[in-house]
Formats: sequence, C-alpha cells, structure tokens
Amino acid sequence: KGHLLAFVFGVPQFALNFNFVYAAEHHVTSGLVAMVFAMLMVPNSALAWIFLKQRVTRGFVLGSAIALVGIGLLFVQEMRASPAGRSEVLLGIGLTVAGVLSASVANIMQASGPMKRRPIASILAWGMVYGALANLAFAFAAFGPPVIETRVAYWLGLVYLGVAASALAFFLYMGIIRAVGPGKAAYSSVIVPVIAMALS
Repeated sequence: KGHLLAFVFGVPQFALNFNFVYAAEHHVTSGLVAMVFAMLMVPNSALAWIFLKQRVTRGFVLGSAIALVGIGLLFVQEMRASPAGRSEVLLGIGLTVAGVLSASVANIMQASGPMKRRPIASILAWGMVYGALANLAFAFAAFGPPVIETRVAYWLGLVYLGVAASALAFFLYMGIIRAVGPGKAAYSSVIVPVIAMALS
C-alpha cells in the first residue's frame, strides 16, 4: 500500500508537474508560468475543501478571484505581444494549468489520512524514485538514450537541484502541508513569481 501511495503521489509531483511546466515554457515566458503557479493555493484549497472537508473563507475566494483576473490580464497582454500568436499562448496556459493541477493533487494526497500515517522521508524518497523512473521512461521514449554531460557546473547544479531544491525543500514543504493543510501551505508559492520575474 505504501508503494502504491508513493507511486500515485510521486508521478504527478515529480514527473507530470515538472514536464508540463517545461513544456509550457516553450510557449510562454517562465515569468508568466511562475505567476500561474503562484495560484497553487486556489486548487489546493478547492480540492482540500472537496476531499478533506477543510474550510475556505469568503475573503480567500474574493482575493483569489481578483488575483486570477490579474493573471488573466497578463495573459491577454502576452497574447497581444506574442509573435507566435494566440494559440501558442493558450497552449502554454493549458500546459501550466495541467502542471499546477498535478502539483495540487500531490499536495492534497500529502494531507490525506493514509499518507499522514506514513513517515514523510520514506514516502518522499519512494515518490521521488517513482517520479524519476517516470521521467526516465518519458525522456527515453521522447528523446532517446541520455547524453552524458561532462561540465562540472552541470553536475554541481544537478546536485543542488537534487539535494537542496528537491529532497530538502519537499521534505520541509510536506511537513508544512501536514501541519497547516495544503491551502495555507501553498501561500509559499507567492514568492516564486518575484524570483522568477526577476530572473526572467
């Protein structure tokens, strides 16, 4: 049962989520993808209300509606300015939303009873294994055998992403999800666009 939970949690969180985001960034800027991802709290709160019976306040609904209108206006501007056209931007939006929903499903699972009864470290480790295997299968099917990178900067970046930005970050985030619920935990995603827009 634990492996099944880890698989069902790991594939959306570590394979679908990231691949949808990477695909979206071929069609819209990473800054706009980050803006949509900042709204992770909306599906997290909605799904937590539906499946976990966690309360959603009117103020949250109103604030989320205003934020969604603002993001919608950003995408209208992107459609007007994009040389590729409206269909490219709409595809980028759709892929981003698919990524957000994949992450949200995994977040809700973390707050569910069966997952909360299991240690974060083991469920996370196995979830990452199953997510990595799904990524490997997709990459091999889509692009063929891997090309081994020899640059030191690449390997240092890979170690940072694997240890600090994934294993440690997700371990801490899942602890927050279990403590305060997926809706409130997703407030941390609001800082992402600030960093992403600056880098973008």
